Parts: sequence; C-alpha cells; structure tokens
Amino acid sequence: MIKVIGFDLDGTLWDHNKAVMCAMRSSMKGIIDFNDIWLSDVVRRFHGINKVIWDAYSKGKICYNEINHTRFKQLFCDCKLPLSKMLHVAEKFIAEYVESKYLERGATQILNALCRDYQLYLITNGVSHMQGAKIRNCSLEKYFKKILISEDLGFRKPNRNIFLHSIKGDGVLPGECVYIGDDIEIDILGAVEAGWHAIYYCRDLSDSPKKDVLCSTMLEEIPRLVERLSYN
Repeated sequence: MIKVIGFDLDGTLWDHNKAVMCAMRSSMKGIIDFNDIWLSDVVRRFHGINKVIWDAYSKGKICYNEINHTRFKQLFCDCKLPLSKMLHVAEKFIAEYVESKYLERGATQILNALCRDYQLYLITNGVSHMQGAKIRNCSLEKYFKKILISEDLGFRKPNRNIFLHSIKGDGVLPGECVYIGDDIEIDILGAVEAGWHAIYYCRDLSDSPKKDVLCSTMLEEIPRLVERLSYN
C-alpha cells in the first residue's frame, strides 16, 4: 500500500524548460538581435552547459556564487556574443527565471487529487532561496506535508539518504513510498536505491529506461500508476 508520494520539482511539477526559454528571450531582448531559430539553439547550448556546471557544483568544484557567471561566460563564448553584455544578460536571466510561474501541464490537477488520499512530499535538489521562490510563486506549499531542499539537508539526490531522511519518524516504510521525477539517474535510481518505488516522468517513451521502471508521459497518468503500485 502506497502511503507517501514524493515529487521532484524542476522538470516534473515546475516547467524548467519553459522558464529557461522565456527568461532567455526576455534577458536577450533589446540587447542582442535574434530570431526564434537562433534562440532555440542558444537555449539548447545553455541546457548542456548548465548541466555540466551544476554537476561541478554538486561535486564541490565550484561554489554557488560562481554558477551563473560561469555558465553565461561559456555560453557567450560558444555563441560568439559580446562579453561586454554578458553580466547584464546573466543577472536579468536569473531574476526572470526564479520568478517564473510555469507549471507542467496537469500538475495542479494531480496534486489536488492525490493530496486527499496520500501524504505528499516535495524533494528537490537546489539552493533554498531559489527553490523556495519557485514553490511560493506557484502556491505549491499547500499540497505538501514536507518540503525538502538539498541545500538545507547537506546531501543531494541521488544520495539515498535524502529519501530516507524524508520519512524518518513518520512510521512509513520505504516500500510504502513512491517518487516521481524526470531524471533517471538522479530521481529514479536514487529513489530505488533507498527502497522506494519510482515513476519516471518522461515526455517520450523512447527515452524510457530498459530496466523495470514505471514510466509516464503525462502527469495525468500518475494517479492510476500509483494505484497500480498500491495493489501489486
């Protein structure tokens, strides 16, 4: 029987990709002439750079205060953009990004449905002030019994301890919990390592893992999959 449902934030409930696209468009506007094709290419490059930078941060190779400057400096160099405009764009981007209120399609509906029958936990990697702002701006806190942010805890997904810590003292066993996330290594394998069930939220089933993991291409499918786990 499933008692606890854990959710990832970025890319699962909160639409990270849309937030990046809109923040990038806004921060570049009036600074650099561009069209949609060029912007899509810049955003694609940004996602690749961003992943490398955050991986370096998680391993202690750079500090948080260096992240935004480092990723935009590399982006501007890769795209051959004038570095004189880099700082302005980087600062405007982060301000716009954090204030974005974009949720994945169906997010509010499934949270309203699931919070009636299950304890909902939000477990997210990131820094507290940024993740907290996203949660507050989208009024998500009302759905969750617990909100856990990696910076506050001192360990990040996929470390199994973040999942085990979340249910400590709650009288809930790992096998009575399921985690929903969009990253197979960070979310899904981390949860499984902690003894949780997991549902991989992937927008394309061709991206689904070969391992025996439940997958969903739409958040609206989550309640049915959770119910299926409860009766297995």
